[in-house]
Amino acid sequence: MGTPTGRRLIAIPTTPDPAAALAFRLDGRYLAAGSLDRTVRLWEAGTGREALVLRGQPQAVGRLAFRPDGTRLTTTSADKAVRVWDVAAAGP
Repeated sequence: MGTPTGRRLIAIPTTPDPAAALAFRLDGRYLAAGSLDRTVRLWEAGTGREALVLRGQPQAVGRLAFRPDGTRLTTTSADKAVRVWDVAAAGP
């Protein structure tokens, strides 16, 4: 890996509301953003193409994390529940 340049690589428009939480899948291929609009969106990190939208959080997404193998995403919100999402369909 080369020396960091500080150069922007890509700009990804997130959601209508600000993103409250961000996480990269361990392999770096996908970026997930949890939003105040109660959605989680996954983008291909290299292209910025939206790959998946998860709906069903009762409140704004506060935190999120990928399972190490990238097949599941966990989210939390102020309702104090942890939700586990199947995101394997977003990519290999």
